[in-house]
Amino acid sequence: MNIIESLVIPISVCILAYFCGLFSTARVLAKTFKYLNITKVGTGHADTKNIYSNVSKAMGVVVGLVDIVKIYLFLYIIKYFFEVIIKQADFASENHLFIYGFFLILGHCFPFYNKFKGGRGIFTFAGYLGFFAPQTMLIVGFISTVIALGFGQYRAAKYFLVGAPVIASLMISTITRQPSSLTAKILMASLLMIIVNFIVSRKRNEI
Repeated sequence: MNIIESLVIPISVCILAYFCGLFSTARVLAKTFKYLNITKVGTGHADTKNIYSNVSKAMGVVVGLVDIVKIYLFLYIIKYFFEVIIKQADFASENHLFIYGFFLILGHCFPFYNKFKGGRGIFTFAGYLGFFAPQTMLIVGFISTVIALGFGQYRAAKYFLVGAPVIASLMISTITRQPSSLTAKILMASLLMIIVNFIVSRKRNEI
């Protein structure tokens, strides 16, 4: 394989990931089942929180779950394609998959068709990290759900879901005595997600 292929293939997958991220679960479900333009409802944001608070709690839960599943499924398909179908496992390394997944999050948060104003991608981020560290995200996801639904602290739950995976991963590595480079990747992903959410907030004029 020459150097051109080694660059073109990953870049192509990143572009594909971005376009897959453009699929707005909130927009599609609100339009399909409630005949609503979600941008004309509540906060006007096409995100899970707006659906949950201003359309239907049940639909809000479904939107969140679909956002988790869509990125997990995308990464699974890409991994299977490279490893099993075309036998090019190098393009499905953990590092590659981390990059592909983040481009899908960028598509979710910055859709070109809406002046790059999208959702925060918190549930998509949860599915993203869940693909690489399912144990870590099960723990973090459970606690975040308790914080949000049990105590009504949705903003705190959001911050916890983005920041806590690093701590949870580090604790698991310490307990099992199996150091892993995954913790460093989760830290980098969390820091990038904080930056993404800062930009989303600026675009929404929230800060």
